[in-house]
Amino acid sequence: MPVRVGRGRNAVTITGPLADGIEADIRKILGPVADVLERAADEVLRDHIMPNWPVKSGKSLNAWDKRIQIEPDSWNVGVELYNPLTYTRYIKSTKRGRRVDAVRPRSPLQQDARKPAREKLRAVRPELIDALAKSVTEALNG
Repeated sequence: MPVRVGRGRNAVTITGPLADGIEADIRKILGPVADVLERAADEVLRDHIMPNWPVKSGKSLNAWDKRIQIEPDSWNVGVELYNPLTYTRYIKSTKRGRRVDAVRPRSPLQQDARKPAREKLRAVRPELIDALAKSVTEALNG
């Protein structure tokens, strides 16, 4: 899995054997926490992005992937869903239904990726706390 260090334009994405080594070290430190985050990202990808993405054929649907996100300044580590194709943020929303006044939801990036990911993160927070407590206990005991 690729590893991205930093945020914004100054971020660096690492791939290949170096990324595999960094991922192994993170999994050694975080243990089950990384597994919970990765499972949550997989669920958002499977349950929200893949079935609801408006463009059913083409590169934008197949380009979705996940990577480990590291923010060294704040010691944050997470799993990030991303699409490397820059034009995905400009795909317009589609109307739901055929009526003239049919609801036109937010952009697919907001409606099908960001919003479900935030909701999923809120839902797994208690599980993350338990997994982190278990990981710290194991590290201290042995």
